[in-house]
Amino acid sequence: MLYLKHLEDDIGMISVNAFMKEITLEHLRGLRHDWSNEIPDEIVHSDASNSRFKVRACWFIGVTADVINALEEGEIRSRQGKVAAE
Repeated sequence: MLYLKHLEDDIGMISVNAFMKEITLEHLRGLRHDWSNEIPDEIVHSDASNSRFKVRACWFIGVTADVINALEEGEIRSRQGKVAAE
Protein backbone atom coordinates (compact mmCIF):
# COMPACT_ATOMS: atom_id res chain seq x y z
CA MET A 1 0.00 0.00 0.00
CA LEU A 2 2.91 2.34 0.70
CA TYR A 3 4.08 1.74 -2.87
CA LEU A 4 0.66 2.72 -4.21
CA LYS A 5 0.63 5.96 -2.21
CA HIS A 6 4.12 6.75 -3.50
CA LEU A 7 2.92 6.01 -7.04
CA GLU A 8 -0.01 8.38 -6.60
CA ASP A 9 2.34 11.15 -5.47
CA ASP A 10 4.66 10.57 -8.44
CA ILE A 11 2.06 10.18 -11.17
CA GLY A 12 -0.87 12.13 -9.79
CA MET A 13 -3.24 10.49 -12.29
CA ILE A 14 -4.86 7.79 -10.18
CA SER A 15 -6.82 7.95 -7.01
CA VAL A 16 -5.21 5.20 -4.98
CA ASN A 17 -7.45 5.78 -1.97
CA ALA A 18 -10.62 5.34 -4.04
CA PHE A 19 -9.09 2.32 -5.77
CA MET A 20 -8.10 0.64 -2.49
CA LYS A 21 -11.49 1.42 -0.96
CA GLU A 22 -13.25 -0.23 -3.90
CA ILE A 23 -10.94 -3.27 -3.76
CA THR A 24 -11.61 -3.68 -0.03
CA LEU A 25 -15.38 -3.30 -0.45
CA GLU A 26 -15.44 -5.73 -3.39
CA HIS A 27 -13.43 -8.25 -1.38
CA LEU A 28 -15.81 -7.92 1.58
CA ARG A 29 -18.82 -8.34 -0.73
CA GLY A 30 -17.23 -11.47 -2.15
CA LEU A 31 -16.55 -12.86 1.30
CA ARG A 32 -20.18 -12.24 2.20
CA HIS A 33 -21.91 -13.49 -0.92
CA ASP A 34 -19.53 -15.93 -2.63
CA TRP A 35 -18.75 -18.15 0.35
CA SER A 36 -21.18 -20.76 1.69
CA ASN A 37 -22.85 -20.50 5.10
CA GLU A 38 -23.05 -24.31 5.27
CA ILE A 39 -20.83 -26.39 7.51
CA PRO A 40 -19.19 -29.14 5.45
CA ASP A 41 -19.35 -32.76 6.62
CA GLU A 42 -15.60 -33.19 6.18
CA ILE A 43 -12.49 -31.06 6.51
CA VAL A 44 -12.14 -29.02 3.34
CA HIS A 45 -8.68 -28.12 2.08
CA SER A 46 -7.88 -25.07 -0.02
CA ASP A 47 -7.18 -27.14 -3.13
CA ALA A 48 -10.65 -28.78 -3.07
CA SER A 49 -12.98 -28.00 -5.96
CA ASN A 50 -15.39 -26.24 -3.59
CA SER A 51 -13.47 -24.79 -0.66
CA ARG A 52 -15.45 -21.59 -0.11
CA PHE A 53 -17.03 -22.10 3.30
CA LYS A 54 -17.27 -19.31 5.86
CA VAL A 55 -16.21 -21.70 8.63
CA ARG A 56 -12.67 -21.91 7.19
CA ALA A 57 -9.90 -19.93 8.87
CA CYS A 58 -9.02 -18.10 5.65
CA TRP A 59 -12.51 -16.59 5.53
CA PHE A 60 -12.12 -15.09 9.00
CA ILE A 61 -8.62 -13.86 8.19
CA GLY A 62 -9.91 -12.12 5.05
CA VAL A 63 -12.74 -10.38 6.89
CA THR A 64 -10.44 -9.32 9.73
CA ALA A 65 -7.79 -7.93 7.37
CA ASP A 66 -10.34 -5.97 5.34
CA VAL A 67 -11.97 -4.47 8.43
CA ILE A 68 -8.63 -3.51 9.97
CA ASN A 69 -7.50 -1.87 6.72
CA ALA A 70 -10.78 0.02 6.39
CA LEU A 71 -10.59 1.22 10.01
CA GLU A 72 -6.98 2.34 9.63
CA GLU A 73 -7.77 4.21 6.41
CA GLY A 74 -10.79 5.90 7.99
CA GLU A 75 -13.22 4.28 5.55
CA ILE A 76 -15.30 2.87 8.38
CA ARG A 77 -15.69 3.90 11.98
CA SER A 78 -15.69 1.92 15.19
CA ARG A 79 -18.89 1.58 17.22
CA GLN A 80 -17.71 4.51 19.34
CA GLY A 81 -17.73 6.65 16.21
CA LYS A 82 -13.98 7.11 16.15
CA VAL A 83 -11.70 6.50 13.23
CA ALA A 84 -9.01 4.01 14.25
CA ALA A 85 -6.20 6.31 13.09
CA GLU A 86 -7.27 9.16 15.40
